[in-house]
Amino acid sequence: MVNSTTEKFPWAAMSAIGFTVFATVTSEFLPTGMLPSMAADLGVSTSQIGFLVSVWAATVVLTAIPMSLTTRRFSRKSILVVAVALFTASNVMAALAPNYEILLASRVVGGLGNGMFWMIATGYVTTMLPSKWRSRGFLFISAGANLAFIAGLPLGSALAAVSDWRSGFLIMSALTIGASVGLYFLLVPVPNPHSDGTTKKNSVLSDSTFPMVLLGVSGVFLVVGGGNIFYPYIAPFLIEVSHFTPLTVAAPLAAYGIGGTIGIVVAERLGRKPENLSRNISLSILYMAAMMVIVNLVAPSTIAVTVAVALWSLGFA
Repeated sequence: MVNSTTEKFPWAAMSAIGFTVFATVTSEFLPTGMLPSMAADLGVSTSQIGFLVSVWAATVVLTAIPMSLTTRRFSRKSILVVAVALFTASNVMAALAPNYEILLASRVVGGLGNGMFWMIATGYVTTMLPSKWRSRGFLFISAGANLAFIAGLPLGSALAAVSDWRSGFLIMSALTIGASVGLYFLLVPVPNPHSDGTTKKNSVLSDSTFPMVLLGVSGVFLVVGGGNIFYPYIAPFLIEVSHFTPLTVAAPLAAYGIGGTIGIVVAERLGRKPENLSRNISLSILYMAAMMVIVNLVAPSTIAVTVAVALWSLGFA
């Protein structure tokens, strides 16, 4: 295990986690860039394909806490590997789905894996790394997620345009298999505080900071939920309103990822002054709302909407 006396940063282990985040986030949002081709192939509406992202998210919300309680006695590393294996199963099911119903079921499987992965991943990094390395460790997680938006989703969209949407899910199956193997061989085990089956009762509700944490979580739910209501349908919006082709729509999708990356850098700098945190959060929410309006206003212009999408993502990040 890496501890406070370790002098070297575990580049291999953190690269494995970063790559896993890239593969899993791409798997989650892959239908976003392929809505038109998936809808046409399965004979359903684009809104039904967009609903696949909502089903994934709903599964995470409904199962994350129960799965956390059910698996709390198991090895943290083993749970991560199993969670990514569920992503693989989800992608294979999606690639081979003969109808919409099976495709929908595949998203439930993926959502289950997603909830398991994220309930462990961030805590794993915190436990594995000493305090001096944690900010760098979380940078790997952020980089993996943003790389998914910069490269993963645009490539998936382009692939669906020139080939077949199912090939995108097959590629993601291979990547998630590689991620599982990387985690298995490169991650060091970390202590599990509940390995003996014990857990602190009432520790959350009795915490004096719980009301403020609940308020913060509620705010995050509204902001992230509001953004994600629109994002799953961004590809058909850009194709129908901004007149991008199924191939060129990859450009504004990549711009979204680039904007998010810049946003994380800006947020990190702003976060160095915690006394301005409330003001900065409020301003970022207002900025994001304004940019969503601007995206709709400039939608007829391909260049303007690409820039606006990037700026919207910057605020969202």
